[in-house]
Amino acid sequence: MCFSPQISLLTATVEFVLAIIILSRFKKSFVTRFAIAFILLLGFYQLTEFMLCTTQNIGLWVRLGFITYTFLPALGLHLVFRMSNRRPKAIVFYIPAIVFAALAALSKGFVSSGVCHSVFISVDLVFLNPSADFILRTIYGAYYTGFIVLSCFFVGIQMKKETDAVKKRKMMVGLSGVLLATVPALLFIFILPSFTTQFPSLYCEFALLVAIAAYWVSYIDNKERTNK
Repeated sequence: MCFSPQISLLTATVEFVLAIIILSRFKKSFVTRFAIAFILLLGFYQLTEFMLCTTQNIGLWVRLGFITYTFLPALGLHLVFRMSNRRPKAIVFYIPAIVFAALAALSKGFVSSGVCHSVFISVDLVFLNPSADFILRTIYGAYYTGFIVLSCFFVGIQMKKETDAVKKRKMMVGLSGVLLATVPALLFIFILPSFTTQFPSLYCEFALLVAIAAYWVSYIDNKERTNK
């Protein structure tokens, strides 16, 4: 858990309020839709951690938490393509996440345990446990890290080509938020693989940075469109 169930609940509340503020203030920005979706997913994930530690239905909340953060990389890559004016069908980005979500929802042995510690939670499930199915774990890891790497790669290419200072700043803010939210947690897992089952909690330590970055990108984009 992120320090305590109460802190997770507070963080979720902050993120939900932030989503409402973005919706009310930045209506002219197409980025707003993505930012709100991203922040709501982060907030709901925090809520699943709170519920995991305060209720007895561990299996339900572990599954819902997994499904929630599984859609984040797909949403991020979709936004990157949308900002670069490439527009393949949206469903293309979400097919892997939908498949993993279906496995999580339908597999009886998907969740082995969920334990609330004083700082983090540990979840023992098919895609995180080092002793679980190697192929499934590898495919899921390739999807999650691969989509993040692809997002950063395409943003980097677009930033080099972009001559508009405002658009370049939007990309830089978004890229910084993603890197600050994901790289530290992934590096921690790489250095200490035994903490793999605590990845969701490690990730939530940095998730608020993504929410702040999403707010800032929406603000910049909305201001740019208002001034046109």
